[in-house]
Amino acid sequence: MESARLIFLLLLHRSCSALDVLAPGTHNALIGSTTLVPCSFTVDSPPVDTKYLAIVWKYGEKELVRYDKEKSASPRMSINEKEAKQGNASLTINNVSIADQGNYKCLITYSPMKGMKEIQVDIQATPEVTLMKKALSKRDKNRLLCLITNFYPKDISVTWLRNGQTLEGSELGPFQKDADGTYRVNSSLIISPTQSQDHPIITCQVDHVSLPELIQDTRTMEYGVEPEITLFSSHDGDKEIVVCELKGFYPDTSKITWLLEGKKTESLRRNADGTYNDGDHFLILGNQKRPKNISCVVEHETLYSPFIRTLTLTDLAILQDSLATMSDQIMIICGNSFDRRQMSNLISRMMSTIERMPKSFPPTCITRTSGGPSLLAYLCTS
Repeated sequence: MESARLIFLLLLHRSCSALDVLAPGTHNALIGSTTLVPCSFTVDSPPVDTKYLAIVWKYGEKELVRYDKEKSASPRMSINEKEAKQGNASLTINNVSIADQGNYKCLITYSPMKGMKEIQVDIQATPEVTLMKKALSKRDKNRLLCLITNFYPKDISVTWLRNGQTLEGSELGPFQKDADGTYRVNSSLIISPTQSQDHPIITCQVDHVSLPELIQDTRTMEYGVEPEITLFSSHDGDKEIVVCELKGFYPDTSKITWLLEGKKTESLRRNADGTYNDGDHFLILGNQKRPKNISCVVEHETLYSPFIRTLTLTDLAILQDSLATMSDQIMIICGNSFDRRQMSNLISRMMSTIERMPKSFPPTCITRTSGGPSLLAYLCTS
């Protein structure tokens, strides 16, 4: 009888003990970090008696972690059992990813009472900012470019400054998503030659929800020299070698892209020893069907937009073959007693052909000397 009365009093005490569950409504976590999603509880009569305690964490309706007689955990998520006995039910998440974003439930049972709090976990990634352009052109307008990478969520604000003063007219986008779910985007701004004078200090400034304060990349601009671009073709046996030559440019950063019939190709070659001179780039075409048009697209910091030079290879090949044929005819004529009128007509035809060659073709020269009984002709091609 006495034992039954004791049990009754114990149950009465348990039913009168208050349970309070405490947790914030939102929690922010950085990608790749280890974060602690807060949740705690208090009872009227500490210490906590673990016989009556159960802690369950859920993501939506999916159970993640359980602490009671049937303890469970996931590889990246856990509860500290020692802390749980002190009223700390916080959830540890290792190697946070964007997939961890969402609504979490912290459910506490202290028999016979129950309590629950919902926490919205927002995942963030802090951006990295890089001001791409190092050199300006004094003669032309300049396009400034700022690369912002590795940020989440998508919303971001970019401000441009010149010598500390805000510059208007920048453009943002398009946004690109990386494999880990973070974003990258370019911000561009066009400045006039007047704004480019006197080595301006240019700043790309970024604001994002993940940042405690603004971040920026700043550069004192230098001046560059635009490249001189020459595009020409020559034969090496059955191969067509197209050369895009850059000269006299500064700084030494440049990029060349080849287009065959307007489509980008990766068949870029340099010299046989792996080097190149003065920015020369080679494209070697073998026995495959050759395109009619081949273009060299040049990017350099001083160029407002990429510069494109194009050769029409079919027409060029015809002219080259024509010159080669006439050269053979000259050699035949020179090897025999030749007719002055025949030689003169042939040279005139060659000069007419040369005038039709693209300006970018290697210099072709014919030197004529008159006087005396002979007319001497030289065909020079490089």
